Amino acid sequence: MADLSKLTGKFDLNKIISDVKSIITPPPIPEANKDDPVGYCLSELNKLIKELAENNTKQADSIAKVSTMLGSLYQEIAKAKGATGSSTTGSDQQK
Repeated sequence: MADLSKLTGKFDLNKIISDVKSIITPPPIPEANKDDPVGYCLSELNKLIKELAENNTKQADSIAKVSTMLGSLYQEIAKAKGATGSSTTGSDQQK
């Protein structure tokens, strides 16, 4: 097994962890007035990103509900086919 003790001095693990944390949860961007165009643009972009994230969460919830409903519908159709005794496959219907 290789001696990893030589590598520990070359990497600042705390800095790497800090960088990853800042990527995952960036610091909040304060509200900026229109006199500071860069700050204002950053503030507006931050608002839009938050809005997109909220909409994404709502869409994911809706997709999950649609998927559940489709699964339920499929089960009901399968039950109905079983109740009528219909066991023909697509190839039998084409003949």
